[in-house]
Amino acid sequence: MVKSAPKIDKRTATEITQQLQELLLKYAPTWREYEIEPVTGKRLPKKGTISAALIGTFARFAEIIIERLNQVPDKNFLAFLDLLGASRLPPQAARTPLTFSLAAGSTVDVVVPVGTQVAAPPAEGEKDPVIFETEAELVVTAAQLTSVFVQEPQQDTWSDRTAWLTTKTATAGFVFHGDAGVEHSLYLACDDLFTLPVAKTALLTIQSEDAQKLAELPLTWFYWDGKDWQPLSAQLKNIISGLTVTVNPQLSRTVIISPGEAVDNQGQKIKLNNPQQVNLPENYRNQTVFLTISYDLENPNTPRISTLLEAEANQYPLGVYLRLARLAIDPEGQISQLVSNTSENNQSWQVSIPNFPVPVKQIINAVEASWLKVALNQSLIPGSPPLPKIQRITAGVSVTQSNLLPDLGFTNSSPLDLTKDFFPFGENPRLSDTLYLASQEVLAKAGARITVNIALNETVPVNSENEVELAFDAWDGKAWQPLLVTPSSPATAKFTQSGSITFTLPNQIGLGEVNSKTNYWIRVRIVRGNYGTGTSSQPPTFTTLRQEIRENTEQIIVNSSRGFMPGDRIQIATGTNTQEVRTIGVVNTSNNSLTLTEALQSPHPVGTGVWLISNTLSPPLLKSLTLSYTYDATQSLSACQTYNNFTYIQQKEQPFIPFEALTESHPSLYLGFTLPPTRSNFPNRPLSLFVSLADLKYGEKFIPLSPPYSRQVGTTGRVTHPLWVTNDTDQSVTWRVEISGNNWETTISEAGTSITLAPGETKSLKVQITIPEALNQENRDIAFVRLSRPDTFATIYTATLETFVADQLPARSPVRLSWQYWNGQAWSKLTVEDGSENFTLSGLIKFLVPADCQTKAEFNLSERYWLRVQWETGDYLIEPRIINLALNTTFASQTITIVKEILGSSNGSENQIFQTTRFPVLQNPQLEVREPEKPSELELERLKLPGNSNPITPIPNSREVWVQWQQVADFYGSTSRDRHYVLDQLTGKIQFGNGRNGLIPPLGTGNLRIARYQTGGGEAGNKPVDSIVQLKTTVPYIEKVTNLQAAVGGAEAETLESLRDRLPETIRHRDRAVTLEDYEDLAKLASPEVARAKCLPLHWLEDPPEQAPRRGTTSIIIVPRSEALKPLPSLELISRVEKFLRARACPTVEILVVGPPYIPVSVNVEIGLSSLEGASAVEQAVKATLEQFLHPLTGGLEGKGWDFGREPYKSDFYALLEAVPGVSYIRRLMVDDGRVSQEVEAIRKTGRFLVYSGTHTISLFFEES
Repeated sequence: MVKSAPKIDKRTATEITQQLQELLLKYAPTWREYEIEPVTGKRLPKKGTISAALIGTFARFAEIIIERLNQVPDKNFLAFLDLLGASRLPPQAARTPLTFSLAAGSTVDVVVPVGTQVAAPPAEGEKDPVIFETEAELVVTAAQLTSVFVQEPQQDTWSDRTAWLTTKTATAGFVFHGDAGVEHSLYLACDDLFTLPVAKTALLTIQSEDAQKLAELPLTWFYWDGKDWQPLSAQLKNIISGLTVTVNPQLSRTVIISPGEAVDNQGQKIKLNNPQQVNLPENYRNQTVFLTISYDLENPNTPRISTLLEAEANQYPLGVYLRLARLAIDPEGQISQLVSNTSENNQSWQVSIPNFPVPVKQIINAVEASWLKVALNQSLIPGSPPLPKIQRITAGVSVTQSNLLPDLGFTNSSPLDLTKDFFPFGENPRLSDTLYLASQEVLAKAGARITVNIALNETVPVNSENEVELAFDAWDGKAWQPLLVTPSSPATAKFTQSGSITFTLPNQIGLGEVNSKTNYWIRVRIVRGNYGTGTSSQPPTFTTLRQEIRENTEQIIVNSSRGFMPGDRIQIATGTNTQEVRTIGVVNTSNNSLTLTEALQSPHPVGTGVWLISNTLSPPLLKSLTLSYTYDATQSLSACQTYNNFTYIQQKEQPFIPFEALTESHPSLYLGFTLPPTRSNFPNRPLSLFVSLADLKYGEKFIPLSPPYSRQVGTTGRVTHPLWVTNDTDQSVTWRVEISGNNWETTISEAGTSITLAPGETKSLKVQITIPEALNQENRDIAFVRLSRPDTFATIYTATLETFVADQLPARSPVRLSWQYWNGQAWSKLTVEDGSENFTLSGLIKFLVPADCQTKAEFNLSERYWLRVQWETGDYLIEPRIINLALNTTFASQTITIVKEILGSSNGSENQIFQTTRFPVLQNPQLEVREPEKPSELELERLKLPGNSNPITPIPNSREVWVQWQQVADFYGSTSRDRHYVLDQLTGKIQFGNGRNGLIPPLGTGNLRIARYQTGGGEAGNKPVDSIVQLKTTVPYIEKVTNLQAAVGGAEAETLESLRDRLPETIRHRDRAVTLEDYEDLAKLASPEVARAKCLPLHWLEDPPEQAPRRGTTSIIIVPRSEALKPLPSLELISRVEKFLRARACPTVEILVVGPPYIPVSVNVEIGLSSLEGASAVEQAVKATLEQFLHPLTGGLEGKGWDFGREPYKSDFYALLEAVPGVSYIRRLMVDDGRVSQEVEAIRKTGRFLVYSGTHTISLFFEES
């Protein structure tokens, strides 16, 4: 800052008066019109006298002359600056992007001309609206940008960023970083088995060339419950290689197991070296058998081969007894069906899912089914070896249900209540009487093993003497098929004894109608014999045992022998299954004893019933009848689909890879467009897309993982990448930590693979990379850190760690992006005008959609027109994040454009001056003079300016032309033929040359005009979001307009003080960065936002502080103009300053612009109050005083901020706080400057830090005097 020149004469009027009196006393001794001032003893002119008036007038005039004299150096300095052509900078116009919207239903494209005016209505305190004008022509297209996605193949992540299109304040998201894992899933359907409405165990057998590798993948199994995918518990991962099962062609009851090996779910390896022949037992008929192999602990070298009946198979765990095949045995004992779970050329992987529910049907890729989903829970990186192919998948289920009531029951045509005791064949059964039983669940499964459980009412005797025979049949949809039953006892098969009857349903089962009821049916018929005849109408003779009977007893004592005669047959029953029928030999009525012709085989207690078996009918009365079944079935899948790269593929019989990596290798941003239904092409004009980037501050931590990109260097040993994990929620959060992509050994400081943070907590996460002793050609390694929630794979945060083997970090290479569009066959190059400069700042991206752009289905969406941008090479300082994307947007500035304004007529005189009607005049006016003929080619070349290669505007039908003249700061460098003029932009005053320095405009009437100039600017143009909404220029089909961002950048004209500061620096550096001060001055000149700058030559501030100086480098620390307690520059400001300096520095100098490191200063103070009144106000005032005093830019003792490396002294705070109104004294004061922190101490040692206000503790007390 330029200080005012020292005063030439410092005397004031009072001092001149005193000096004049002394001269009067010396040179006019007779003068006595004075009086002596009693305190100082000075002689002063006596008030009210002529002498006092004359002396006062003279002193005042002399003081005025001295003041003018003291201004001479400053005036001379300003004159010097004026001699150099200095002038104050005009106001700066605010700028903002305006988004235009078509009227609803419009399908035409509209052109918004350049200069279209849009106004912001007057705010409170304003009278007139603030006008903005568009800076370029805009095509408002009817095409809509409907989808935005991010895909990052190297980390196998993606993100749906469509929210950028719909909200102005969407959460900022990385342009090239995904936050969700890309789904890799396998969808399986087998509706015949998966939809069985019962509890079941599903068994999937996957045959692959390397099933072991597939089994080692981290997979999660899901089923669809109608709302969401719910996880399943997959318990088995058996691996079988070889061990195929075939039927011996010479021996039909013999199977052969080929050599092979397997691994059970206990990790035991099973190996069969030679073919094994297995003979089925003779009693295996009309049954289902599982052939298994298992590890034999007693003989590890020889596996155990077992045949398990279906009924007992559930007693043998699937993970130990590996199922090689399922055999169906017909009634003749022949193998009617063999389903092998193995393959000769592939491995088999068996997965068991117990308690498998019924998935709700849904449509996936146009196929409706009950789907089972298998999701991969790991990343697939492009270029990594592909996973093994799957040759075949078979599905099986095992169902076991017990004691189910039939749905329906009939005796002939009479319905039965199966919940009560009932006569299965009626109370008077006859030949061909039939019991019908129906069950949708039990009897609908072909090949199921069915058990009919019957329990007789033992209080009623059953005539078991007659040889009754029952036949069992099942309905196959066309006819009744006989069933081969296996009863628990022969009497049970006749329904004369409680027990069970087991049979296997035929291979064909169908619905049938019995008594007008449609269901799945079996029947039981009386085909021979009966349960007695109904010849007696008398009630049955009955008594009970009076004494207990032991085994092998011939005589029994009953309570009454009346009605019993020798030769009668009696039945003795205890109410259990122990029933005996005997013939009476002798009846003794005196003691009620009965002597039997044959001894009883079983004991019977007192009270056992004794019935006289007469010729009366005695059919069975059932207390209950239930059905149990076991059902095992294996089928090929009805449908199979893979989902990779957001695309479903229906897999047929050919081998396929279940999970595949993304086909691209570069991070990409995808933009999906749609056209109105009546259109099939884009306009043949450039479209404009505005990109609004998040204004990230230097050093600001990302949430939850920061930084997203770390570069570290080392030569040997371990290199540490420091990361930070932050929980900004109000609940504890646990993150799963994973490392991927690395080739070098990597360790994490946190124990285990997870980290838990309390609400608001931040933890460090140090990743150590070990540099190998023997390096290959690669001298760097890239690793990826992933944070994900343990309970889901959906949300992912990543950081890239790049480790270099070198003495110092290499310079970042420039970012190169590739824009592409889909032409129907491949991605083709798209030419764009990128105003965002590779997403480093908010700006417009303009592109012309080629005519061959075609639709494509991406991201599991309907077809759209896709554009994409790929990050091919280069390094960002901080990877960009987008807040908003807006199509049909262009920039507008707070200006009013005036065109073809006539300034006046030239009279040919020297130094002519003209005036614009509007002022101030903003940058780049276009002044034209009508000349009688076209200038020479040499003169035209001198008139050409950047962006204006043709300074001539012809006049039709005339030799005269309008010639554009050039604006200069002064005429000192102008020759007599130079078409120059000088413009005072603040006043609009225009001056031409005198003919010697600058050409005089030729004589003419109205021959001076400004073809185009703009006026406006100032802070009034800084308008908030959605405030610039009034369309002043009528544009057809445009319905509305708004500003999605606040208008910023408006500033008033430069002050004279600022001019005096700026020009000397400009004279010194001449717009070139050479010295240390040049870099600092130019950094502040790069943007008005830069308040402070500090240059550190030979330093690269990304290196550790202890790093040796690096030649050819310069680092500049900038501090933005901000009221924040800790001002930090935005990345956009850093980029702007760095670009500004690079354009003015030596090309070989590497320049790094960073923000300042800060040290917090916290004060703990105990303050005595002068009064209890207003204590809270005193506390607030003390806090505000501390914050103001410690502000880096406006703090300090003089209010000019703190120098780099300067810390406040403890004594400074005493004087500062005791001056606060209401403070009596300070009892105790402690200053915490972070010396206990190693991080802060490391910053302090650099000497290039700034202080800022930390957390203060203020304690107040009051003591009465």
